[in-house]
Amino acid sequence: TINGVAGLFNASSTVSRQEFAKYFQTLRRDEDSLAGIQGLGFSRFVPAADWRKLIDSVRAEGFTDFTIRPPGPRPLGSSILYLEPFDLRNQRAFGFDMYSEATRRQAMDRAAQTGLPSMSGRVRLVQERNTGVQPGVLIYAPVYRRATRTPPSDPSEYPVTLEGWAYSPIRVGDLVSAARSEEHTSELQ
Repeated sequence: TINGVAGLFNASSTVSRQEFAKYFQTLRRDEDSLAGIQGLGFSRFVPAADWRKLIDSVRAEGFTDFTIRPPGPRPLGSSILYLEPFDLRNQRAFGFDMYSEATRRQAMDRAAQTGLPSMSGRVRLVQERNTGVQPGVLIYAPVYRRATRTPPSDPSEYPVTLEGWAYSPIRVGDLVSAARSEEHTSELQ
């Protein structure tokens, strides 16, 4: 499904928030296949010089408190712009710079530089709170700028080549429980 999100962005010069939500709703018709998957999203690559412009454009959409988190200057970053379902849990991730964290960044770089999906190591998803916390992983697929469509050899080339990442946060406990339940059900048949 992250390859589908990458394909959506590759097939269009722009993808609106409403189009992304409609795309997700179409996929969501098969709820059972989404067990453990917290959502589907898109995180835009953002060089430091473009942070203010991105923040202003998202605020103009009506998200007046939007900002890129965590705060602080970084030469390269990202910002979660779309994440469906846009429920309370996923709204906690809106604006988060996944590139600011080493485990996530490693998987994002691997995806960007190989052109293939890449899974992070174990992380605590920003959607988690203090109760019922589960380990998480993220799967990333690169979305390249329309003019290039080629994997960069290193992060210094991202401003020219990379639009961002299609991604999916996964709550590992929910995924394993669903797989065990499915396995148990098939054994009974």
